Amino acid sequence: MGEIPSTMDIIMEKSKGLTMTDSEKKALREKEMGVKVRGLIQRFIDGVFDVEKIRDELKALAEKGDVEEINRLIQAEVLERIEPGQENDRLLELLEQVSGKDSSSIKKVLGEFNERMDREKEVRQGDLREALRKKGISGSALLPNLMADSRWKSFLPQAKDGLKEELRSLVNKHSF
Repeated sequence: MGEIPSTMDIIMEKSKGLTMTDSEKKALREKEMGVKVRGLIQRFIDGVFDVEKIRDELKALAEKGDVEEINRLIQAEVLERIEPGQENDRLLELLEQVSGKDSSSIKKVLGEFNERMDREKEVRQGDLREALRKKGISGSALLPNLMADSRWKSFLPQAKDGLKEELRSLVNKHSF
């Protein structure tokens, strides 16, 4: 009776002679680089790394990969983490300090979005107050809960998606 092959032996035997194409290798490198960049940015957000430490780490990554690709990954990751109505200054600082880009156009887009959202909130709260008034509920302290409103809950993600798309187009045009 012969020896039973291990799972690793079976895998090695079946994968013998298989190679990755250049595009598969490139995709794998990009994926690995993306994971590293996301980790660096998370450490920055958490306050573990400062801008200088991020620069040092990115220099080390640049020696292993394409500098333009790393910059693209940084920009994409920072933009994905931007949340309207939240404190984004630290992310924008990172973008400016690492990529050397001026983030004033991003700040402008965020400011315009926040103003638009404030106007939409007021309109929707007015509609909700009117609906409550018709039901006999009113008062100066009445503040409708937007997060319980189905129309607002469907509007908000669409508005945020539109903002993200606008920010991505800024980066793709390299105009920020």
